[in-house]
Amino acid sequence: MTIDSRYFVDVLGSVVDNVKLLYNSEEKPYYMYGHILDILKRLTIKDTDDSEKEKKYPLIILIQDFEEQSAGRGVFEYTIPEVKIVIVTDTNQNYTSDLRYQYSFKPILYPIWQYLLASIAKSDYFDVTSIEDIEYSKFDRVFWGKEAVYGVDGSIFNDHLDAIEIRFKDLKIKKYNNC
Repeated sequence: MTIDSRYFVDVLGSVVDNVKLLYNSEEKPYYMYGHILDILKRLTIKDTDDSEKEKKYPLIILIQDFEEQSAGRGVFEYTIPEVKIVIVTDTNQNYTSDLRYQYSFKPILYPIWQYLLASIAKSDYFDVTSIEDIEYSKFDRVFWGKEAVYGVDGSIFNDHLDAIEIRFKDLKIKKYNNC
């Protein structure tokens, strides 16, 4: 079957579906995309619904806006010069950094990050054959919130969060994915 792969939000959604399989969960990690204020609004709405309140984290967020550069003719649909993806989990507000690594980063965030890289490498959507082919910068964000000169400065979310921010470089998206 051939799948149209023009919409990056859906391409990443299919990658997250594979992350869920590796994470051994049908629902987690959750996936959202959009402007950070839109993500905040949607998470706040979940807080008002008892059935949705617990369905927020861990969460993979595709931060918009991102540029798509036409690849012209050939096998590729477009290239994304840089895209920011954040893997987020809630945490205890009283945890120190060492406890955040013990309870958030090592058991939750790092495995999801590794599954995300493995799923991108495995996907037919991308021009990579292994994790080593993926160009990115990674930031551990303890006490995740608004960006400041040194890390983050205050939370923009209603929850206390830790995160891994990944800035992928030059992702080449193929025109079609053969499943």
